[in-house]
Amino acid sequence: MDFTKENYKKIKLEDMIAYIEKKAPKDKEWFKSVAMVNGKYSHLKAVKTFAERYFPDIIPTKKETVKKSDVLNNW
Repeated sequence: MDFTKENYKKIKLEDMIAYIEKKAPKDKEWFKSVAMVNGKYSHLKAVKTFAERYFPDIIPTKKETVKKSDVLNNW
C-alpha cells in the first residue's frame, strides 16, 4: 500500500504490520506498545502513531475556516 493523504483513512492493521516487518522490524515491540490501549487494540491510535513516526506528511490537518460573520462584516 502507498501511504498517502488520500488513503490515510484506509490504512489497515495488516498494512502497518507489513510495512514494519519489511522496513523497521526493530520497531515491532514499540508498535505493539502504542497500538494497545488498556489491553485492547486501538485502530485510531495505531494509525495516528504509525503515521507520525513513518509518514508525518500524510496526517490530515485541520482546515482553516472563515466565520460567516467575518465574511459579512468585511463585505
